[in-house]
Amino acid sequence: RRSADASTLHTVGAGLGGIDELRDTLADDTVRFALLRLELGSGAFATSKLLFAHWVGAEVGPLVRARLTAHKFQIRNALAVECHADVNLERAEQVSMEQLLPRAPDS
Repeated sequence: RRSADASTLHTVGAGLGGIDELRDTLADDTVRFALLRLELGSGAFATSKLLFAHWVGAEVGPLVRARLTAHKFQIRNALAVECHADVNLERAEQVSMEQLLPRAPDS
């Protein structure tokens, strides 16, 4: 979200709704950065993977796209968490377990 202070990050949403909830916050005219935890398996075999996702909608202009993409690594570092993978997303169909799971490393 834009603000008078462009150096400030704003939380757009948080919750337990997973990929579906994340997808609902994405629009073709927005840029979003997200942390997404994928919970895999159950019991003694349960594990989780944390992904850093960067969404740039198709209607985002080239100047905004370039400016915010240039800050991607600063934003990731500001979150101060270790992620298993970084993913770039541009289409809603990429925001699904079937698309994201292969991007999370097995280790």
